[in-house]
Order: sequence, then C-alpha cells, then structure tokens
Amino acid sequence: MSLKQKALSGFIWTYAEQSGGQIINFFVNILLARTLFPADFGILGLLFVFITIANVLVDGGMKVSIIRKKEVTERDYTTVFFANILMSCLLYVIIFFLAPYIADFYKKPQLVSIMRVFSITIIIQAFVFVQSAILTKNLNFRQQTLMKLPSIILSSAIGISLALLDYGVWSLVWMYLTQTFFWALFHWIFSEWKPKWIFDKALFKFHFDFGYKLTIVEILNSVTANIYQIIIGKFYAIKDVGYYTQSLTVRQLPISNIYGAVSKLLLPIFSKVQDDPVRLTTIYKKILSIILVIITPILIYIAFFSEEIIVFLYSEKWKLAAPFLFYLSIAGVFNVIYTFNSSVLSIVGDSKLILKIEILNKLQRFIFIIISLILMLSIKSFLLVILISTIVNYFIVNHYTSKLLKISNLELLLVFSHIGLIAFLSTFSSYFIFNFFRFNSNPFLICLTSILFGLMVYVSLLYIFKRVIIISLLDFFKTLKPIS
Repeated sequence: MSLKQKALSGFIWTYAEQSGGQIINFFVNILLARTLFPADFGILGLLFVFITIANVLVDGGMKVSIIRKKEVTERDYTTVFFANILMSCLLYVIIFFLAPYIADFYKKPQLVSIMRVFSITIIIQAFVFVQSAILTKNLNFRQQTLMKLPSIILSSAIGISLALLDYGVWSLVWMYLTQTFFWALFHWIFSEWKPKWIFDKALFKFHFDFGYKLTIVEILNSVTANIYQIIIGKFYAIKDVGYYTQSLTVRQLPISNIYGAVSKLLLPIFSKVQDDPVRLTTIYKKILSIILVIITPILIYIAFFSEEIIVFLYSEKWKLAAPFLFYLSIAGVFNVIYTFNSSVLSIVGDSKLILKIEILNKLQRFIFIIISLILMLSIKSFLLVILISTIVNYFIVNHYTSKLLKISNLELLLVFSHIGLIAFLSTFSSYFIFNFFRFNSNPFLICLTSILFGLMVYVSLLYIFKRVIIISLLDFFKTLKPIS
C-alpha cells in the first residue's frame, strides 16, 4: 500500500473512530444524564482537568518524539515505555496525597476517594503510550479504531448498569476507568510490540529534550481549555460545572464531526498554494464561506432552541443548563472561525506569529476571568463574559489573518456577518413557527415543520444573496474537490 493510500485509509479510520466514539458517547451521555444529576457530572468535570494535565506530563511529548524520529529502535521504545510508567506512578502518588487539599479547595470532601480511584487511569494509560505511538507511526489507524470503539461500548454498558443501580457519580468513575482498562488491554493483546528490560539514559535525554517543550505548551493549553471548569467549580455551584460540560458536549458534536472532517479535507490545499497570494486569498474566502454556511445555522439553531434541546435530551431536571448551551453555541460560531484561521496561519504564517496570537488569546481570557471574579458576577453574567472573550479571540486572529492574506478586516467581517444574519433570520422564522403552533399541534410534527421551514428560508436566502457559495458547496459534495 502506497503512502497516499495509507494516508487516505488513515483518514477514513480516524474519522470513523472520532465520529463513532463521539456518537456512542453522546447517546450514552443522554442515558446517564437522565439517570444521574448535574452535580455528578460536575464532579467528573473537575477531575478531568487534573487527569488531562497528568496525562500530558506522563507522555512528556515523547510520543511525538518517537513518531517523528526516522530511525527508531527497540531501545527507543522500551526507554520511553519505562519512563512513562515511572512518571505515571510518581504523579499518581502526588495526586493521592494532594486529593484532600484539592477537595478542601472545592469544599467537596467526596472528591478525595473519587480522585484517588479515578486517577488510576493515569497509570493504565501509561502502559500503552508506546503501543499507540507505534500504530500511529505505521499509519495503522484501523487497528486503533477496532480497539477504541469496543472499549467505549463495553465501558458504557458498565456505566449505564451502575447508574441504574444508583451508584451515582461512581458509575461515571467506573465507566471511564474500565474504558481506559479495556483500551489498554486490547493494545496488549493485539499489539505485536512488547517491552524488554532496556533503559537507555542517552535516548531518554534525547526524547525528553524534544518533548518537554511540547509538554509545557500542552500544559498551558490544557489549563486554558479547562480554566472555566476550574473557576465555575470554585466560585459557583458544582452542578454548574455539570451544566457547562454537558452543554459543551452538545455544542461540540456538530463542530467536531462537520468542521473536523471539512478541515482535514481542505486545509492541505493551503500548503500547495501558499506561494500564490491571489489564489491563496480566493481559496481562503471560499473555504471560510463553505464552513460558515454549514456550521453557523446549526449552532444558532442550537442556541435558539437551547431549552427545548436540553429538556428533550436530558429531561426537565437539566433545564437550568439552557443558558449555558445558548451562550456556548453562539461562542462556538466565533470559535470555529478562530480555529480555522489559526490553522491557516500555521500553514502560511510563521511560528512567532502563532505564538503571539496564542499569548494574546490566553492573556485576554485571564483578564476577563479576573474582572469577573472582582465584580463577583452571577453565573449567567460569567457565561456572557465567556462569549465576549471568544469574540475578542475572533477579532485578534481576524486582524492577523487579514494582514497576512492582504484582505481588509471589513471584508472578512462582512463574509461572516452576511451568513450569520441569514442564519439568524432563518432560525428566528423557525423559532417563531415552533412557538406559534407548539400548544395547538402535535409536538413532534410542529418541531419537524419548524425545522423544515427554517431550512427552506435559509436555502432561499442563500440562493438570493449568496448563490456563489451554494455552487461551491455543491461542487464540493459532487467531486470532493471544490477548489482547484
């Protein structure tokens, strides 16, 4: 199999793993949310922050170091393997003894035992970092998918069973713990590589010297990505963390599965045309328009119907999560543009520019958080601050993107605002139809009618005002080569 065929196969299997895993988790999440309570998910939301950072430290960037090194020997693999194990054990001991202090910080005594059990996943995952790196290096994504999905299915069955038996938050703990266990077990059963008793200090230094820089960046990214859970858990109610994480799950499903797939197919084009400024600008605007046309109406629709969606998926007890979903969905539109522009800049720009944008991004986010804490804002006001911070991110990256691609800021803003306005009008019309007839008709029928009506309005307005985007979109679905 050629490298091109392997890459295509890798994309298909990676997308199958990502989409399949997310869809399974989404429906399992719905079942668990209907059985458990927001506070249960809030506790897990807090723990994931520490587990994510711990796993970054265990890996130490050495997995990437193995993948990028051209000539990798058995000594490389075993050295990194034992380094991962030792680091994971050390971090588990640290977390074990820090658990009471973390519980005191959040004023949640039950966190002590939960954190000590849940943190075992750190050690389990350390046993398969190398096997996973080998499979990735060999572009064997098929095997990874065939191990990941059964792990999710088996652990989900355990989690649902325990939830039905009234184990509460422990059903979530054991679900994620067993998922990690099955994932590791399958690696050891089906992977050809097994460690030998070798540890090379020189090779450890080589991989560590490369990896620690990535680790610092990843820790900063992990802290920043999870900072809102930390703040909400400390200064607001624990159930609010549950509302936040569950709303984020709903919002991310369309973003990950639609934007994720589109970006993987389209972004490599930029690397081929980066030396042709005129063509680069034309392609950028077309791709941006296509992404906005697909993602914007979905996220605005989720925002408008946030309460109905939350109650339908998670039941009436989750109704207070509606404002979370509303603000996060609107923020999601700006976040998609930010992510897309950042990806483009990483290809056609330079690392200093990316670093500058990331620093500005994190700096303004922390400033907004500090102001919110000083003013002691309510949780709804804090959600508005999250939205404002995301919009500021959008303007920062928009400024540098327009400067690099020699497009006016106003032109980029108009591309976004035109599609946003069309999406808003169509969603508003759908929302109006839904609320006008909701008490006089079959709920399912009126919901379906309102969605179809809104979609019809959206397509009609696009056809009238943005016909060229529809043509590009149709070309994409017909040929998978919308831009050439």
